[in-house]
Amino acid sequence: MTLADTSFVVDLLRGRSQAIDRLGELLVGGLPLYVSTITLMEIERGLIHHKLGDDQHRKAVEGLSYFDSVPVNDQIARLAGRIQAKLAKEGQSLPTEDCLIAATSQQMVETLLTADRHFERIPDLVLEFHR
Repeated sequence: MTLADTSFVVDLLRGRSQAIDRLGELLVGGLPLYVSTITLMEIERGLIHHKLGDDQHRKAVEGLSYFDSVPVNDQIARLAGRIQAKLAKEGQSLPTEDCLIAATSQQMVETLLTADRHFERIPDLVLEFHR
């Protein structure tokens, strides 16, 4: 099973071939696809920021239909806090949203599909880079 990071979903919505090809492979394989509700928030924020028209906004939201969403629960929130605190102790930082997405992936024991190399800072996080 795969948890898609916001970077992967953005690449899909922008029509980038690597993301589209990887989505096709995952769908053919019949594996469930997930996104964190944090990704849904980030996508919505981006759609509003870029002032897309109603049709474009609707199409982008429809593009998310390939994914089941996973809400942030207490365990995920606490794990994200531990991830962020550990990184801070090491003099590194990671946005809170990405700590929550990483924690969701770890909690679900899923592969995180992403383009963001900064996730490599998190030990024991199973990553797949689509570009």
